[in-house]
Amino acid sequence: MGQGGVISQRIHWEPVAVDCFLPTRQAVVTFSEAVRRKMSRLTSISCGPTRRTTWQSFWPAQSLALYMIIKSPIVDADSYLLQLVRYIHKNPVNAGRAEQSDQYHWSSHKGYISNAKKWDWLYSRFVLNMLTPHKNQQIRKYKQFMTEDISEEINQVFDKKYLPSMLGSEKFIQWVKNTFFRQKRHMEVPDSKALAPDSETIIETICRFYKIHRDKLFTVKRGTENEPRLVAIYLIRTIRAEPLLKIGALFNLKKHSSVSSAVERTKNRLEKDRTFRKRFDKINNMIYKGQSEI
Repeated sequence: MGQGGVISQRIHWEPVAVDCFLPTRQAVVTFSEAVRRKMSRLTSISCGPTRRTTWQSFWPAQSLALYMIIKSPIVDADSYLLQLVRYIHKNPVNAGRAEQSDQYHWSSHKGYISNAKKWDWLYSRFVLNMLTPHKNQQIRKYKQFMTEDISEEINQVFDKKYLPSMLGSEKFIQWVKNTFFRQKRHMEVPDSKALAPDSETIIETICRFYKIHRDKLFTVKRGTENEPRLVAIYLIRTIRAEPLLKIGALFNLKKHSSVSSAVERTKNRLEKDRTFRKRFDKINNMIYKGQSEI
């Protein structure tokens, strides 16, 4: 279990997960129900994507609440995990709920400064080991760390209306996309789309494969099949699930039906033309693996 705290109707929780993208909804419901029963303040819980507006209306958009649990940002532990722990544990003080972090009943902060067995359920060693590998110095190092100010970067992240799906360096974000997109993409979790290669990456890869200038992808010539253009439209639609109108605007198509037609033609050709399928698979692998050459 990660670190967390509760402030009125706000639940602050940063779970520690190494290779899990989709949130564990059973854990979310169990934890939230326990808090609701104890505090009698949370009146409903929404975990499904169809009720996004319901859970967003619970609390101020800037709070780190149930929305953070559902969204489950992927965090670069080396760069941001310690900062997030400090942000969450200092939040009761910054919100005026307590004078000191250890005075707030609903925070896991006390588990980080105690060796009592009652805190054995709290997975704090991962964080404390980041401060120092010497167990006899960890609590002292943690207390010292907590006296420092929250970084401006972290404050800016949580001042935004919506939390990012990933928090880390560009290299880390690219690694997550390349490693997990195929396994973790889920139609019922819109934020999993953030793992997908962006449209520009898809376009650049197609141009590199076919050895063409990008202008060719956006040129419309009636009666002439433009394979790179059709592949680009198909991949942006199937990989990124972009709206038809958005794809149409990108490729100078005025009607969304034209995009649908291009996607369907490409799909049919993939089923019937083995040679084309082999070319398509090479492009697909280049995109997913981030290769610079075929």
